[in-house]
Amino acid sequence: MTDNKLTISVTVDGEVRTVTVTAFGGTLNAGGYYHVTLTINDVQIVPSANVTDNGYAADNTTIQNNTPSVV
Repeated sequence: MTDNKLTISVTVDGEVRTVTVTAFGGTLNAGGYYHVTLTINDVQIVPSANVTDNGYAADNTTIQNNTPSVV
């Protein structure tokens, strides 16, 4: 924390996103818990692999609810 501002850096897909929070005003206590909500808006999502959903029947027209898919 510098100049009463808290800077948080998050790495998403190899890109560093940084946000500076000024609302704390230099009153952070060591060992304390603080809640900060970050919303990261991106202009492009580039898929790096295919996602296979095994929840479809062989004819691709009926969805089977008995096969959970984990992504």
